Amino acid sequence: MNAKMLVFPLALVPFLASCEDLDDRTILTGDNTTQLSELLAQGEWRVAQFIEDGRDQGAAFDGYVFHFTAEGQVSALRDASSEQGTWRVFYDDGRTELSMSFNEEGPFEEMTDDWYIMEFGQDRIHLEDDNALRTDLLIFSR
Repeated sequence: MNAKMLVFPLALVPFLASCEDLDDRTILTGDNTTQLSELLAQGEWRVAQFIEDGRDQGAAFDGYVFHFTAEGQVSALRDASSEQGTWRVFYDDGRTELSMSFNEEGPFEEMTDDWYIMEFGQDRIHLEDDNALRTDLLIFSR
């Protein structure tokens, strides 16, 4: 047997073993606005990770629970603190995007942006900033 034929399949083993369960994720191939809008409006979301300008800003959102309504309102609640904003999902230039806008300054101001939807599933939404000059990352989870 040719040694090259044996080496190639063995080289794939680490990649196959590291694959996540893809059944729960939607790999974006087109306009997913309705599907994502419905998912956001179902239940509570928390910030699992937030990177802004290369710095981890996730701690600023610890304890906040996000609620997205079907009417385009978003609220972030933590104890007696409440932040209000708006949201919408749209399809532009071949990409599904989430736009959020908050009235407050501080960490919520940094979340006010148009975010590319990289992937999403029932328990996780992975977003990246639409700014080509930097990569900001926002992950919501349940």
